[in-house]
Amino acid sequence: LSFFPSGAGQPAQPGALLSDDSVLLTALKQAEESNDLIVRLFEPTGQARVTTLSLPALGMETEVSLSPFEIKTLKVEVQTRRFVAVDLLERGI
Repeated sequence: LSFFPSGAGQPAQPGALLSDDSVLLTALKQAEESNDLIVRLFEPTGQARVTTLSLPALGMETEVSLSPFEIKTLKVEVQTRRFVAVDLLERGI
């Protein structure tokens, strides 16, 4: 699907990028109780991994460490430009 059929214009930036192809981005959504973003990552290979999570449209990135088979949820506080670890119900941990 082309955003610019004439070829003019800039392509849209990706919502999120991960430096490790083995780590899965399983959710990128608005938080339930705020305008912040929720990012959920999963390590499916059974090996500890470190990946860089980049949000190009926001100009933000962070390094994330995951244990084998870990699900990690981060809240992206857009106003303060911080990444905060939260549980699956989006509560601070």
